[in-house]
Amino acid sequence: MNDRSSPPVGQALEGLVRPALLLTLVAVVCAAAAPGAFPEDRGALSRPLSVDLIDVPLTGTLEVLAAHVGVTGDYRESADAQRRVSLQLTGASAEVVLVLLAWETDTEWLLADGVLHWGSAEALPAEELARSRRERAARLGRVSAVLLRRLAQSVPFRLKAQGVKVSDLLRFLERECSVPFLLDARCGETLETTVEQDFEGVSLTELLNGLLASEPFADSLDWTVVGEAVVVSTPERVRSLRALLR
Repeated sequence: MNDRSSPPVGQALEGLVRPALLLTLVAVVCAAAAPGAFPEDRGALSRPLSVDLIDVPLTGTLEVLAAHVGVTGDYRESADAQRRVSLQLTGASAEVVLVLLAWETDTEWLLADGVLHWGSAEALPAEELARSRRERAARLGRVSAVLLRRLAQSVPFRLKAQGVKVSDLLRFLERECSVPFLLDARCGETLETTVEQDFEGVSLTELLNGLLASEPFADSLDWTVVGEAVVVSTPERVRSLRALLR
């Protein structure tokens, strides 16, 4: 797979069995709070998380996130009680996790006066939501710019992928480059497709562009950056995610 000594791609996933209902939110080192519209909440929103959600109720997930951020929750309009979500991401902030959950469920959120409000865009106060979106986009845009500069640096190894699943390849890059990746569960079948490519002397940006623009992924996979994380999904879903951050 690569020319230096490293664990085989996919080793971390091989034989891994998770229960159908699994929710892990582990807070790690608290990042410094950045200025924003709700400074009392910024420290917790900036704190990195490890999130492992496999087909869990949305309402329970929001309760855990609200408790982690240190706020109360108002999500009566979030969805019906049967709504379930899947999201696996390590090392991204609580704010990024909230954005990705909203994206997955076609809902919206805002944080004001110590309350996490969650629901359809039409159910939330229009003026407050518009202001929250602008300020969120500005904050995450600054963080994304830092990650994009890292992705533009050359990958310090040659990568030879011969019959490797694209999901395993992306997880390998996540480990080797210390960049959080979110692989959209809705692309599961495509992500199981095997890769036959060789990369050397390229940046991670060039590698991702070259990989996902190649057959058979050109019309089925795309990627974007959200805060500290790289998100891989369908081109249509990537466009909708970018729209959330404008």
